[in-house]
Amino acid sequence: MDGIEILSKCFSAYTLSECKCSGIFSAICNSGIVFDGGILIDHEFKTSDPFIYAAGPATRYCRRYYAEKFRQKYYDSNEIGAKLASEIRNHLDPLFTGVTGKPNKSKCRFTAVNDTKEPVPALPVLRKPLTIHCTMPGGLQYLEVRSPGLKIPNLYVSTLEFNGCVYETFKGGYFKLHLTNEHIVDGITCLTPERKCLKSFKNLYGLSTVVLNNLHLRFTTTRLDNLYEFFSSPWAFFLYHEQCEELFAMTKQLKPKGNRHGATLEESLRAMGELLSASSSRFSTKMKLKSTFEQSRHVEAIMEYVMEWLTENDLKLPMYFEPAQQLDYGYGLGKHPAFKKKKTELVKLFHALY
Repeated sequence: MDGIEILSKCFSAYTLSECKCSGIFSAICNSGIVFDGGILIDHEFKTSDPFIYAAGPATRYCRRYYAEKFRQKYYDSNEIGAKLASEIRNHLDPLFTGVTGKPNKSKCRFTAVNDTKEPVPALPVLRKPLTIHCTMPGGLQYLEVRSPGLKIPNLYVSTLEFNGCVYETFKGGYFKLHLTNEHIVDGITCLTPERKCLKSFKNLYGLSTVVLNNLHLRFTTTRLDNLYEFFSSPWAFFLYHEQCEELFAMTKQLKPKGNRHGATLEESLRAMGELLSASSSRFSTKMKLKSTFEQSRHVEAIMEYVMEWLTENDLKLPMYFEPAQQLDYGYGLGKHPAFKKKKTELVKLFHALY
């Protein structure tokens, strides 16, 4: 209503863009919140008013953090929102983290670097990748998944001594994977005119080529020329399952079968990694550790848990073979016409070879 000013209590306010609107900028400055190329916040997302929080591309860390390259516009917005919600929750209910005491009510939370000898607190750790998914003019579908943080120019990355490797295919469109030296996927780029569900490929980020059905071995032996087809095959469907991330997380916490007081899988792998890094003969140590791990009870625990997980999700993942289906499979292998035809072809092939 014109001419009537309405005042109301506000718990949260949202803006979906950077502070380029003069009205938003004026409102922030008139409220007394410090603005310096962005809304200044600390490591807890608090502005100069300790009861007002801010996050996202419109913010900027106080200069004492020396964190220009860690601005939140370079990170995943969903992860930032989760961190912000966690901070607000801890403020409203300190029992979640055991935080005691009242927030600092000083007029200005930000002090110059030389005015205090207190150590600068650590900034929130943000690990999720940045994802860009869109439909371009002409119906081209585009997907980019890259490591969080300020993007490094490709020309500079290519000049580095240890910059990993790149796998590219061009069938069905352009598909590029960038791998680290440890053969971990840390970059994905897709561009195709075909109607494909590209967004699901973001689940490949952070996975080892061993998990990806020995991708490195297949590519280096020139047995793979279409990554779209490869990652759309039935074997890869579990990667796109909504509980796949939980499966990997739970597997890391498994203990050796029959040993409740043993070390978890994650703890054992970290100990092996420390031995490997401290060893002078890395290859022989690696082979010895691999042999030791393959004979450990962790392998049995992993197999048992994964089979149980597949059984619980058999309706969504029917393409995976389960022990309970062994009798049906054996019967079909001997009786079904499709299997009999395949068996005849294999016999003819072996006779031709030998």
